[in-house]
Amino acid sequence: MVGALPGGSSSGPASAVAVGHADIGLATDTAGSIRVPASYQGLWGLRTTHDLVPRQGMLPLAQSFDTIGWLTRDGETLHRVAEWCLSYDGSFSTENVQGASGEDLPWRFLVPEEILACVEPSTREAFSRLLAGLSASDDPPTFRAVSSGDLDAAFTAFRTVQGAEAWRNDGEWLRAHPGAVGPAVAERFDIASRITAADEAAAREDLEPIAAHLTELVDAAVLIFPTVPGPAPQRTADVDAVRAATLRMTAPAAIAGLPAISVPLLTVDGAPVGVCLVSRAGTDIALVRLARRLAEAAGAGAGR
Repeated sequence: MVGALPGGSSSGPASAVAVGHADIGLATDTAGSIRVPASYQGLWGLRTTHDLVPRQGMLPLAQSFDTIGWLTRDGETLHRVAEWCLSYDGSFSTENVQGASGEDLPWRFLVPEEILACVEPSTREAFSRLLAGLSASDDPPTFRAVSSGDLDAAFTAFRTVQGAEAWRNDGEWLRAHPGAVGPAVAERFDIASRITAADEAAAREDLEPIAAHLTELVDAAVLIFPTVPGPAPQRTADVDAVRAATLRMTAPAAIAGLPAISVPLLTVDGAPVGVCLVSRAGTDIALVRLARRLAEAAGAGAGR
C-alpha cells in the first residue's frame, strides 16, 4: 500500500522479490526480519532452524538468534529453494536433508492465545474466518488453543540478550562513528550499552523455560497464528507501538531456535497479512510442505 512501511531489516530483498526484480530473496531473521516483510508484502518467508544454515561470513547482530532464510512470491519456489539449500547432496530430494524433514509434520495445529491477543481486531477476524474455512475444507486439520506463556517476560529477556550481543558486536564501531545510525537505532544501542553481565546472565536463565515450553508445544503439533498484528503500518503510525506488539509475536520462535514460515493467507483492509507456522527444530523442509498443504486447503490461489 502507498505510504506503508516495507518491513524489517530484510525489507530490501523482500521488496526486490515483491516487485519482480528477483525470484528469490536471501535474508536474515533475528527477531522477525524475514517474517515481517513477508507478511507486509504478501510473500512466502522462511526463517530456518537456528544453526541449521552456517553463518560464516555474515555480519552478526545477535548470534543466539541470528538465522538465514529466503523470501519468494510463491510456495513452490520456496519449497525448491529449501530443498536444494538444505539437502546434503544439493538434489531435489528429502532423502538426504539437513534436519528431520523427511517425514511430514502432523496435520494438527495449536493456536497460542497470548500471541493472538497481540493481534488487531480486523486481523483476528480474518484469521478466525480462515480457521473456520479450513475446518470446513475437504482436508480439515484440527485446531486447539494453548498458552504460549508470558510474552512480556519473553520479550524483556529476549531484548536483553539480543542487546548485549549486539553491543559486543557493534558497540566499538558505533563509538567510532557517531551519528552513523538513525535516532531510533542509536537509542536502542544506547540502552544495550548499559546491559551488565549480570543482567545478561539473568535474562539467559529466564529464556530457558520459555524455550523449553515452546519446544514441548511443537513436539506433536504446529503453532499457527497471524505473523504480525495487522497490515503494514503507514509511515505516520505509532511505529514503536507496532514494533513492540510485533516482536512479542515473532520473538518466541527465535527464543526457542525453531523454524517459522510466513504464508500470505490473509487480506485485511485490502492489504496482505501472513499466517505464521512454527514447528520442531530441523523440520524446515517439512514445514514448507505443510505450509503449501495449508494454502491449498485454504484455496489460497495459484503457485502452491
